Amino acid sequence: MEADYSVRGTFRELKVRFSLADTTSLCADAIRTFDADPLAAEIFANALTTGALLAPLLEGAEKYSCQWEYPGLLGKLLVDVNARCDVRGILNAPHLISENLKAEEIFGHEDGLMKVIKFDNGSIINSGSTKAPLADITGDAGFFFSTSDQIETEFACAVRFNADPTQPVRKAAGLMLQAMPDCDLAAFDPIRERIRQNPFREILLEECPPGQKLARIAAALSQDIPEFSYGPLPGFRCSCSHGKLLGSMKLMPRADLAEIFSNRDSVAVKCEFCRREYRFNKNELIKNG
Repeated sequence: MEADYSVRGTFRELKVRFSLADTTSLCADAIRTFDADPLAAEIFANALTTGALLAPLLEGAEKYSCQWEYPGLLGKLLVDVNARCDVRGILNAPHLISENLKAEEIFGHEDGLMKVIKFDNGSIINSGSTKAPLADITGDAGFFFSTSDQIETEFACAVRFNADPTQPVRKAAGLMLQAMPDCDLAAFDPIRERIRQNPFREILLEECPPGQKLARIAAALSQDIPEFSYGPLPGFRCSCSHGKLLGSMKLMPRADLAEIFSNRDSVAVKCEFCRREYRFNKNELIKNG
């Protein structure tokens, strides 16, 4: 399996910047962590890849926290990404497949909601929310950035699975296009429509180096082959630690902590993002007297 990668650049004639990422290992690690069934895994993979594609928009200690919320069985889905392309997520509904499941039950019959918060060194610098009307992770992300940030944006993500649950993802990849200020939007619209189609997703799933894949993408979009630069390697990486979770637990009311430790000397807590387990003892959290 080739290593994940992220590259970015500009289609100069079209005046559109792009981000291209291979997220195969990232998605495989996340799907194993949450033990997601194939249906939930595809949705989660598209959300994680969308997150990885946003990394070039960040710098320094900035971070995006993206939340999709739908009225159907999927419920809430959260993805965080920073400028180093450390991606993590929370999948609240990892088991969606059932015998009589209908497609509309997954996302629900009404519009969902997408919220995006941008942090810098832990402080919120801006936030926004829009409806999520498309019942599609990548489509609703594009709708958010086009509407809330008023930057015409399109995402295309694709994933293909293996039958082996220990290596669940054969290939996962995605492309983000964003119009620059002097972009001709009338010329951009048919490009956006083209990358939504299944033949374009097949290009994303091809096994080839990024330069070769960009050449295939440029040909599909009738553009010159762009120059590009490499970004950080995407990965399913969590920033949790024993100290961070200990600090959070110390904020709990003393009465609640006393109840937790009323019949035990230690407690195990799992990180919601990476499912790593941390153990805390009573003496760490409750002082005598």
